[in-house]
Amino acid sequence: MQPFQSNTNYLFDRTKETLGLLYQMHWPSRQYETARGVRRSPFHDRLLAQGEAMTEIVGYERPGFFAAKGRSTEFGYSYGKPSWFEDTRAECLNTASHVTVFDHSCFVKFRLGGNDALAVLNRVSANQCDVAVGKVVYTQWRNDWGRIEADVTITRLSETSFLIVTIAASQTSELPRVYRRAKLSENCPLWNRHQRRRLRSRIHLSCANARCGWRWNTAMSIKAKLQR
Repeated sequence: MQPFQSNTNYLFDRTKETLGLLYQMHWPSRQYETARGVRRSPFHDRLLAQGEAMTEIVGYERPGFFAAKGRSTEFGYSYGKPSWFEDTRAECLNTASHVTVFDHSCFVKFRLGGNDALAVLNRVSANQCDVAVGKVVYTQWRNDWGRIEADVTITRLSETSFLIVTIAASQTSELPRVYRRAKLSENCPLWNRHQRRRLRSRIHLSCANARCGWRWNTAMSIKAKLQR
């Protein structure tokens, strides 16, 4: 559950649509039509001006496909080729032959730091995180049984600081995964611009939403005990 999903207006609109869709055709990639526009990229308006058709995931309006000139941005669903097949095909061919810029604003970014940050990351990650500063590691996070729990990239910012990037849908689940695997004696403060969460050790969080009561790019410290 995301914080914005507790909004009564959001719940009222989305619940009505969800119940109404229960006995309708369950098209692949079907998009919700209500409670949209909760989260938007800084490039949102510019993408729309270029013929972008938006999809939604965890409240984020994300690029679905760019409609070619004269083509519709409406979603024509099908169990065969959907209406946007040719538009998506053209984008893939362009990416293979030229340069494409992807808007990853919706991806969640965490910054893990402290003297024990590397040890914690290597305990959680399938790949080695002890790399040169500036290097990016693509890895999965595993549980004690070796099963995959997360799919992330980790950038080493300094000897004791790492940037973790994961998908929007994992915003509320990745924080606990790190701290469940950290030892009580380990020092690994965590920064996240998107949410506040009470976790163990010293956690420094900043909130990008002015409604949270904190100014942009500011931080506050929370002390909490690990609940096992």
